[in-house]
Amino acid sequence: MANFFIDRPIFAWVLAILLCLTGTLAIFSLPVEQYPDLAPPNVRVTANYPGASAQTLENTVTQVIEQNMTGLDNLMYMSSQSSGTGQASVTLSFKAGTDPDEAVQQVQNQLQSAMRKLPQAVQNQGVTVRKTGDTNILTIAFVSTDGSMDKQDIADYVASNIQDPLSRVNGVGDIDAYGSQYSMRIWLDPAKLNSFQMTAKDVTDAIESQNAQIAVGQLGGTPSVDKQALNATINAQSLLQTPEQFRDITLRVNQDGSEVRLGDVATVEMGAEKYDYLSRFNGKPASGLGVKLASGANEMATAELVLNRLDELAQYFPHGLEYKVAYETTSFVKASIEDVVKTLLEAIA
Repeated sequence: MANFFIDRPIFAWVLAILLCLTGTLAIFSLPVEQYPDLAPPNVRVTANYPGASAQTLENTVTQVIEQNMTGLDNLMYMSSQSSGTGQASVTLSFKAGTDPDEAVQQVQNQLQSAMRKLPQAVQNQGVTVRKTGDTNILTIAFVSTDGSMDKQDIADYVASNIQDPLSRVNGVGDIDAYGSQYSMRIWLDPAKLNSFQMTAKDVTDAIESQNAQIAVGQLGGTPSVDKQALNATINAQSLLQTPEQFRDITLRVNQDGSEVRLGDVATVEMGAEKYDYLSRFNGKPASGLGVKLASGANEMATAELVLNRLDELAQYFPHGLEYKVAYETTSFVKASIEDVVKTLLEAIA
């Protein structure tokens, strides 16, 4: 066989060139991932119970969810966390190779049977199910470089204008906000409540009944009588917007016609929804977002897409607001890939 190629050098050269070209073209079709993911896919269930202690949250929310997570295919183990901030999370880990979408569907089905056992406040807040773990791949800080925005202004802008667009980026499993939007803060005075012989439930009932969006229909809508000439949509009371409107909520009407209003028993003001986070970046007040990877997603590609989306959103930031990448895990992955490529080239050479 060797003599055959020695006697025909041109044929040998042509064959060698063809083999090189075929190998070069085959590089682009080689499998990038030959083995399945080693990390098990995770599904995270999150619930919020405003004002509840960690123990109350554990007894009334976390344990109820855990007890209903039975009969799930390929479930290996679960872990849970009940915090004093009113947030409970249960993370379920499935065997490697399990379809994350199928795992989410199973968890959602089991969660439906647990919903009716949860406190009404938790049901009103909603319970989320996402195919993500507990580790951030990116932690992004937002800071006002010129001091024109305080930490609450920054947090409100981030929660209102940045968090949702980033959560829709392909590969993002979940986003944790280190800050909160503005909300109406109502500080009850127990002494004044007692003097009017009222309780906190009386206040919450009055707020729920009077701070509501009411749809009353149309005037002259179909079906109507013959020769109906007028058709108009009727606008009624909408959700309250200002502290003054909340202070005027009527809690009780006395027999003499006098009224007890919310402003008589409470201090009403605009403030942060939560005061659980104190964020600073290089000593300046800041807000932040923690980006978590969806199960089965590519970490490098997802991080790049998130940063590209941030660059697009940054064009509309208020003057002086900037974002900084405070923490990221892709540098280690990138360095590992570069070392693998370097080793491969050295082996070929």
